[in-house]
Amino acid sequence: MAELSTTRGLRLWQRFHVRLSAMYGGLVLAVLLSVTGFFYLRGVERELAALQARLRIAAMTLAASTSPDDVLAIRGPADVESPAYRRLAARFRAVAAAEPDFSDIYVFRRGPTAATLIFVIDVVIIGDAAPGQPGESYDVGSARAMLAGFDQPTVEDRPYRDAWGNVLSGYAPIVDADGQAVAIVGVDVRATRLAAIKREAAVVAVAVLAVAIVALLLLAAVVARSVRTPLARMVEATNAIAAGQLSVRAKLHRSDEFGVVGRHFDEMAHGLEEREFIKATFGQYVAPEVVERMLTDRSHAVRGQRRHAAVMFVDVRKFTTLSEGLAPEEVVAMLNDYLDCMTTVITRHGGRIDKFIGDAIMADWGALDGGARPEAPAVEAALAMLAALGTWNAARVARGAKPLEIGIAIHAGDVVAGSIGSAKKLEYTVIGDAVNVASRLEGLCKTYGARLVVSGPTVVAAGVEARARWLDTLVLRGRAEPTDVYEVLTDDDPRRAWLDDYRAAVALVRAGDPGAAAALAALAGRGDDAAVAYHQARLAGAAAE
Repeated sequence: MAELSTTRGLRLWQRFHVRLSAMYGGLVLAVLLSVTGFFYLRGVERELAALQARLRIAAMTLAASTSPDDVLAIRGPADVESPAYRRLAARFRAVAAAEPDFSDIYVFRRGPTAATLIFVIDVVIIGDAAPGQPGESYDVGSARAMLAGFDQPTVEDRPYRDAWGNVLSGYAPIVDADGQAVAIVGVDVRATRLAAIKREAAVVAVAVLAVAIVALLLLAAVVARSVRTPLARMVEATNAIAAGQLSVRAKLHRSDEFGVVGRHFDEMAHGLEEREFIKATFGQYVAPEVVERMLTDRSHAVRGQRRHAAVMFVDVRKFTTLSEGLAPEEVVAMLNDYLDCMTTVITRHGGRIDKFIGDAIMADWGALDGGARPEAPAVEAALAMLAALGTWNAARVARGAKPLEIGIAIHAGDVVAGSIGSAKKLEYTVIGDAVNVASRLEGLCKTYGARLVVSGPTVVAAGVEARARWLDTLVLRGRAEPTDVYEVLTDDDPRRAWLDDYRAAVALVRAGDPGAAAALAALAGRGDDAAVAYHQARLAGAAAE
């Protein structure tokens, strides 16, 4: 059983498993990216909400622990050394020490305008910016939630920029005994902390995504391999079958759909192999062209079709006498060798072997395809057969064996081609007047001592008039019309040198001219010619009568 080729004819992106993995992998990757982006944003939101909650709690705690009297006692820069300022600064630094994310803690009281506040105290924890001095004005600007801090604890929903940098702040009111807000406590976190939160969330998201992608790639590789291996074997097996390697099998021993396809494929390949074996074996008994036609057009195998065909009969001269001195095995071996030589020439020239009749051969041209002018290839095949026989005889003589002599006859006409026989045995053959005429002409080869006898119309249709010579005009048995009989000479026939003289002599014979006998006698003196002798004998018989 043939092995599968490992050659891949498809490009990488043309392979199904690659496109399948890319399609589903891309879809899963898109989902992973979307999920990762979603969780990244949610993570940032959670961290931001947690930071805002810490700012709110820190501001509320500081506001609750800050004495309104201390706030009111600090009025200007000179109060920096006051006990109240020192108590607040110490308190704020203690809180900052516990919360390393805080960058500034400060206290504002209302200013002369709605958009202006006054510093009470400013403790800068992170950064080297100068702290605000007591009594210094502060423009609220984009800190939108700052003024709302006088009413209730609040936190900015986004960072804002002021002279101390880009910050996120939380506020809480400092109330007196009457419940009135005398100031607010503000707690800042630098925006860099927000960026750090985003980076940390991004790192976590990327790490999770990387793990997911690695897992996805491993899963895709496993899935792709489970698809690629059987699919590649099926493609290679299919290509091998298409190339004529019918012994190839996919051998997919699996329990999934690929296994089912593989088993059916192997069964199909086995059937094709048996079909090809039957076809090849059957072709040794029936012409391969007939086998092919039967396989492609089954109805053609049983119905007859009228064709214009050239029919050839070939017979070995004195075969019975030749085979008397040989063992049966030697006769069969010699005959098979001879028939193989002749069959090769016939098929090479487009002929079909109709049947072997003992040592005789019946062949035809045009019976299957109805091709135009089958006469020319038939005559060319006959000339090639005589040449091939000469080579074959030379080899036999060199081995000490006797040469074979054959007679060939060709006639073209309408025939009926089809399967002839009974319900148990059929034979694809041709029947009709053309077959009968060709058979009768083959019998005349002995009469005229000719190796290749062809009917007159066939000589004309084949275009070999230049090498043909008239032998006789006869009414063959079974026909009412006379048939002109010609001999076609091979290239190496010495009689072609005086073919014109022969034609002139037989013209006198056909005209009944008294000078015909002298012309034939002159030809007989040039060499042994059975046709000349035949016409001399006919003239002599006619004179005797």
